[in-house]
Amino acid sequence: DMLEQYLPAATVFAAESAGRVVGFSATCGDTLAALFCLPSCWGRGAGSALLRHLFTRHDRLELAVYAKNTRALAFYVKHGFECCSGRICAHTGEKEWLMLWKKDASGSA
Repeated sequence: DMLEQYLPAATVFAAESAGRVVGFSATCGDTLAALFCLPSCWGRGAGSALLRHLFTRHDRLELAVYAKNTRALAFYVKHGFECCSGRICAHTGEKEWLMLWKKDASGSA
């Protein structure tokens, strides 16, 4: 689905460090379809920078993340996302959480 559905219809932003791409985000409307960073760059701010950029362009974002991906869950919660509901991914059979971020009334993240 990512290659055939989301990316062709997505808005994609890249994070760079020292002239090389270290991560990217892809959105379809208000759905964050992908946010990936090189593991060697985890904890160095690239993912946070991508989210901050998205927060300037959206009033709300929703996403799905695998329940077993506790690192990603903690990352999204740290940035203001809340778990709304759970489901089983039709493609993998894995449990995933649906998460939502909304810009607050003052206009900040």
